Amino acid sequence: MLVFIFFQCKRPPPPPPTPPPSGAIQFGDTAEECTQDIAGTVRYSTSKNALELCDGSSWSQLATVPDSGQTPERPGVHCLDILNSGEFLRIVYHGQEHQSKCP
Repeated sequence: MLVFIFFQCKRPPPPPPTPPPSGAIQFGDTAEECTQDIAGTVRYSTSKNALELCDGSSWSQLATVPDSGQTPERPGVHCLDILNSGEFLRIVYHGQEHQSKCP
């Protein structure tokens, strides 16, 4: 005698999706020396009022760009927009600060 038994299992519904995170990240200041062990670390320097990045040998200030009014719908054309705006490009390389205008 051959008997077939069928079961229908009901699985519980999947959990609702997790909402994406929101909020802000706050960086703190540290007097820790920049070494290879902490390369890639970002800190907020209260004395310079700026974010800094450890490159493995020194802390370098991260550049910030003022709001230029450009949007994805209205992007800048090229570096001539920067020249005409009077904005300077500020670069910090190995602790040395440089300012440049678009050529």
